Amino acid sequence: MKIAYVYHLDEEKRIVTALLRNEKPEWTLVEIEENALDTLASAINLIKSGFDAIVIHLSVPKCLALKMAELCRTENHSTKIIILSGTRTNAQLMNELFDGFVRKPYELPRIVDIINDCLQQPAKTLSYKEVKKNILKIIEQDAVLQEQIKRALGIRYKYDYSFDDYNLTVERDIAFDNSMRPGTFGYDDIFISYSEKDERLAEEFLNLFSEKNIACFMAKKSISSGFDWETAIKERLKHSKEVVLLLTPNSIQSQWVLLEAGAAWVMDKPLTPCVFFADINQLPSVITKKQAKNIQTNADKLQIVNEIAARISSKRWIS
Repeated sequence: MKIAYVYHLDEEKRIVTALLRNEKPEWTLVEIEENALDTLASAINLIKSGFDAIVIHLSVPKCLALKMAELCRTENHSTKIIILSGTRTNAQLMNELFDGFVRKPYELPRIVDIINDCLQQPAKTLSYKEVKKNILKIIEQDAVLQEQIKRALGIRYKYDYSFDDYNLTVERDIAFDNSMRPGTFGYDDIFISYSEKDERLAEEFLNLFSEKNIACFMAKKSISSGFDWETAIKERLKHSKEVVLLLTPNSIQSQWVLLEAGAAWVMDKPLTPCVFFADINQLPSVITKKQAKNIQTNADKLQIVNEIAARISSKRWIS
């Protein structure tokens, strides 16, 4: 069997290739850097290169993973398209369009079995109508794909996505970079929850995290004019990895900060309360039951940033 693996991060590449080579040494594995797959023509050439399966991220630029699945489904190509992704998109929906779906990090140890099972199955065929419906549903559930479309269309905010929007994104000759990646434009590593009266403190944390190459969402800095403020905050909180809650005499009186803390709890986000000369005993248990960190000195702040940055960096390859 001849397998193409389109990779983005070196650490993930090391793990995936080790699993494939150790468990299936008889397979021919070709590693392809994602930057080489940057146009519709390169995606079509890859499909036509005689691979039995192509393992690729859903977030590959210009929605090209979706386009490759579309071509294989509607034009009866035998190549299997297998998605390796941490997307929150419904697994059943992913498996309807793609031949296989490996959700990171939970299913990564099973990647060889999943690929092997896909290779044993006949190629999927879907009508053009079914393909369109599935593609639009996936786009509706995946924020990175949405950001790719918005950038291709040259707009900052969009509620509804059409199949024409998707096709324009695939065909648009624009330079994509890592701003389409989790942890930068569409996703953030850290959501900083703070009172607008504590903007200087929040900006201090933003700068400290930036020095550690950790992407943060800070409402005043991250939301451009013209965006729907409430919707933008909701989306960025939803897609962040962790929440840093700055608790000050100002923020403990802020309804917004308490709402954001509650939302983080509902979404089961890791939450780090950082206390700056505030009495938090009267706050809801979703906050007080967490181990609060004092940030009264610069050393305190740096220690917390280092702890969180180390935790995020150790898991970044699974994003």
